[in-house]
Amino acid sequence: MLFDFYGALLTRRQQEVYLLYRDEDMSLGEIGAALNISRQAVHDILRRTEKILSTYEEKLQLVEKFTGIRGKLAEIRGLIESGCEDPAGRILEKIAEIDSLERR
Repeated sequence: MLFDFYGALLTRRQQEVYLLYRDEDMSLGEIGAALNISRQAVHDILRRTEKILSTYEEKLQLVEKFTGIRGKLAEIRGLIESGCEDPAGRILEKIAEIDSLERR
């Protein structure tokens, strides 16, 4: 999920290596052969990329906010579907919780 949020901030090479590894399920050796770089270079790029993505998340917390908001929306959906007493008041509470997540 980190790549989905922050992948555009990576270099083209980092994106390429990461996608080949993650989406194409290629081994380090296969990626190295395809890109004409060493297996060690692929390993280094992947490690650096993961560290960069983690650093972006530590600073921006977009994934954390996104998952929190999705969770609150699921709770709202559950309140609506369950027919609970005073759903409007409880839904407004959940919306306020979403607002606080967005402000962080």
